[in-house]
Amino acid sequence: MNRSKLTVNVLLAVSAMFVMAPAHSESVDKPAVERVEAPFPPQFNDAGNLFEEAPMAHFEEPMEYQIKRGEKLREAMTRWTEKSGYEFVWQPEPADGDIRFAADMSFTNSFEKASESFFEIVRAQTKFDGKVHSNKVLRVFVANAKR
Repeated sequence: MNRSKLTVNVLLAVSAMFVMAPAHSESVDKPAVERVEAPFPPQFNDAGNLFEEAPMAHFEEPMEYQIKRGEKLREAMTRWTEKSGYEFVWQPEPADGDIRFAADMSFTNSFEKASESFFEIVRAQTKFDGKVHSNKVLRVFVANAKR
């Protein structure tokens, strides 16, 4: 038997001893759960439905995402993804270049919806496009690129 098989067999044998070892006698004698023979605490009887009174958590709170005049697409999307906790993937080749924005823009919404609105404008005016994926990745690419 070679050394690696021997090591695996020894490890399996040692592991089996731990799994098959009996529990301590103290833990066997005590039940894991005890039944309490008492009424429900009175301070909770008139508390109403606590679950309905608690506010729901909102994970995609609207935020303001800005494009600054003179900023490049790659710079702006890097800033947006860092702000929102998304990962940014830039797929255009160096030969594809980048675009520089001629005006300030602002989008207030969830990251996904703000990105969709922003890329509707970019897509209509340039060769660039972007897609937000369900795994929290924003991918920027050249539309209709033949690769």
